[in-house]
Amino acid sequence: MRTCVRKFNKSIFQSIAICFVLMFSSNFVYGEEIKDGLSIENVHIFYFVKEERLKVMFALLNTGNKEIIVLTENLNTEFMDDSGKHIYEIGAGITAKYKDYKMIQSLYRFDPVILKSKEATLINHHVKRKLVDIDEETGLIVRYKIKEDFGKRHKVWYGSIESTPTKPKIIK
Repeated sequence: MRTCVRKFNKSIFQSIAICFVLMFSSNFVYGEEIKDGLSIENVHIFYFVKEERLKVMFALLNTGNKEIIVLTENLNTEFMDDSGKHIYEIGAGITAKYKDYKMIQSLYRFDPVILKSKEATLINHHVKRKLVDIDEETGLIVRYKIKEDFGKRHKVWYGSIESTPTKPKIIK
């Protein structure tokens, strides 16, 4: 009788564990590019002229049906002009080498956040940089970009999404 109860309890435990894993993994995105599930909204851009500092704030919204992991802090930045568009790119996945070794960035320095469906997180980023081509009429596009190899390695969302052009507030 004891052996039968032990086998029964063990099989129930295994069944529950398998159901839990299937339920959890089916609603969670591990290192996957999802174009439809993430968007940038509520963009605010301030340029402090005397300090030569740009402050960019925006919300990342999970508009999809699955949970995703996004990165929120210590993100890399780059300014670029693309066909007359001013783009402020913020993200992760820079590759560097030491001798013949690929340098790997730690995931945790980027403060990953799990977003369930219909949840958002705020990105608040400052960069010290003199901008000469930006004025109150210039539309600046914010691009959030996580490189594919970084996303797959750390099992976080990867891809590239952009905001609509936003005019910065110039503070003199």
